[in-house]
Amino acid sequence: MPERQARELSGATMLTLAEQITGGEARHLASVLPAEIAPPLVPPEDVAQKFGVAEFVR
Repeated sequence: MPERQARELSGATMLTLAEQITGGEARHLASVLPAEIAPPLVPPEDVAQKFGVAEFVR
């Protein structure tokens, strides 16, 4: 398989995996993987939305 295609497939695999595991699991996995394939696991910023108790109860 050509290297470019392998990189694209690896990236797609990491993105799919990141959707199925917790943020902590993703960060841990990214810390032990080679730097060139780890970035898709962890989003560049925290994607959780903060909200107050009233909104939570509602």
